[in-house]
Amino acid sequence: RGNSLGDKTTADLVQILQALPGSLQSLDLGGNGLGEKTADELVKILQALPRNLQSLDLNWNGLREKTADELVKILQALPAN
Repeated sequence: RGNSLGDKTTADLVQILQALPGSLQSLDLGGNGLGEKTADELVKILQALPRNLQSLDLNWNGLREKTADELVKILQALPAN
């Protein structure tokens, strides 16, 4: 939480998330400025999340600035369990 991950490039974030253990079940990415990324960038980032993830906190990332269509696109990128 609150690690300014939004300052990193999309490629860097994808690489970081792909390095997380596949058994990870909960991840708090709140307060990281991810809302500054485009919807397409966020889709790439979220697609890199571990598939077993059960809980993801994206609070305080400024996502409310996204349009409804952008939010739908972003949410569809989350891992399906």
